[in-house]
Amino acid sequence: YYDTTNLGKEYANTFPITTIVRGEANESVENELVTLFENIIDNKNLDQAIAHLSTLWQTAKQDTYNDYTDYAPYIGWYLAIAYLEDYDKDRAMDILEEMEPMYPEGTAIGDKVREILNK
Repeated sequence: YYDTTNLGKEYANTFPITTIVRGEANESVENELVTLFENIIDNKNLDQAIAHLSTLWQTAKQDTYNDYTDYAPYIGWYLAIAYLEDYDKDRAMDILEEMEPMYPEGTAIGDKVREILNK
């Protein structure tokens, strides 16, 4: 239990929220994501955050461009971290394994996905 939840805590701040928010895009989407990501970092309201991020993850991966498309890597990342913090290693692994082919080696998110999968 502690190994899994500590893994989530260790990686929760890998991608600081300040680097995700661009300031020129949809401000309401960014505020929504910042709140969700902060809840995960602070380990607050995990059930609600997981439910909401699960929906946003499906939306972000759609073939058609939408408000969440640009944030898909971070939505997936924080969803996996939330699962780890909620001690749901299997679901975290599912998300990370889904992300692995989407983000190649040599990219920041791709390298971190592979790193955490190996741990």
